[in-house]
Amino acid sequence: MKIIKTIDLGTRLVYSSKLVKSVKSMFDIDVLGFDFNKNYEYLFYNHENIIFRASCSSFKNAKKNNHNGGNFFLIGSVLDIYSMESISNVDILTIRDLHAVKSFFKKYGGKNIGMEYLLSDIRCFSDDKIGKWFSDMKWVYEQCTKYNFQFILSSGASRYYELLSSKVFNAFLLKITIEPKKYWNDLNNWLNDKRSLY
Repeated sequence: MKIIKTIDLGTRLVYSSKLVKSVKSMFDIDVLGFDFNKNYEYLFYNHENIIFRASCSSFKNAKKNNHNGGNFFLIGSVLDIYSMESISNVDILTIRDLHAVKSFFKKYGGKNIGMEYLLSDIRCFSDDKIGKWFSDMKWVYEQCTKYNFQFILSSGASRYYELLSSKVFNAFLLKITIEPKKYWNDLNNWLNDKRSLY
């Protein structure tokens, strides 16, 4: 039987085994993403339920020095209207500005890039802005499906109390009219595809 894991790829936390266990038991999140530069010392151990996020240069340095410890990396970058850098080797893009992505789908369609939106970015939105955000996410999800991108929601948590449970993620997904079971299954499959490349 296939096990579908719940995943939060976008945290800015420092790793601890206690954190991973408590997030599983309290929030029902199976896999957490951690910033490589904040968690370098933990690379020497293979962690099944964590994924390291790194820039292209950081990932190259880790591989060059054999410091990846068998861990799974996603190469990431931030996309906004000010940083249209090359994304030829990027696995996941954190989108900070919707205007930066509107011409993006056709140009990079078929590259199977993850398009990540951080729920921490909308924490202080007004009601009107929240409504527009949900409408925008519906459009983004449709474009991701059409052009072979992986739509990703992440907490963006930089403090422990900012972590979100699977129930909260599912509520957001339903509001965007995405069936949660399909979302988690698609995200698991996407990560498995990425894992097979490294």
